[in-house]
Amino acid sequence: MPGWLGFPVPDAATVLMSPGPMGASGASDASGGSGQRTWAWWLTGCIVVYGLLPRLFFVALSAWIWRRRHGALQPDLSRPYYRKLLTRFEALAPAAIVDADGGAAWQRTPDGLSAADASDALMLVGFELPPEAPWPPETPIVDAVRALRIDGSGLQRRQLLDTAAQVRPRVLVMMCRAASSPDRGIERLLRELLGHCGECRLWLVGETPDGRQRWRRWLHDVGLERIVADDDVPAVLRAAT
Repeated sequence: MPGWLGFPVPDAATVLMSPGPMGASGASDASGGSGQRTWAWWLTGCIVVYGLLPRLFFVALSAWIWRRRHGALQPDLSRPYYRKLLTRFEALAPAAIVDADGGAAWQRTPDGLSAADASDALMLVGFELPPEAPWPPETPIVDAVRALRIDGSGLQRRQLLDTAAQVRPRVLVMMCRAASSPDRGIERLLRELLGHCGECRLWLVGETPDGRQRWRRWLHDVGLERIVADDDVPAVLRAAT
């Protein structure tokens, strides 16, 4: 096989003139000159054919099998077992806020746009939703609204505020995960959105009753109790119908 790749193969004469088992030397050309070079190249060819090439073949085969079966490593999150695990993870107690904002009580809550200043448009915003969450959601009223999904970055928050200022919706509904913890960033965002819409409401998604209660308590503590927060679509969109 080394000869198939162009490596020299010792002929019968070179083999017969090689040193014997007791150390007896053959002809001088076999022990020194071209005979040694032929043996060296043939041994190199054996290393390549029987040592290197099989390893390269099986590495390539393993990489091909891994690429073919990589998709099967992802769990099917729609199965009941994984849905149960996700529900348990979402029900875990969130981290407690130890550095509460002492100046939150001094912040004024905007009154919102009047009926004359607001348009008849409705706006639905998905805020930091998980990647597997369908968008836009399947609701009877979703076809009549302006749907926008943001990941919470500063740039997309700015785009949301600019869009709300242009649309001036009568009702703005923000979808949030009930298991997530509200913070100062979303408080500032809600206060700014209240100045660009008639009403602002929170649609809390996820089977976490404790999370919904936590959001309602937080809205009351920061002075945003006028914002309705619920997981029931009719309750959240009642003012938009």
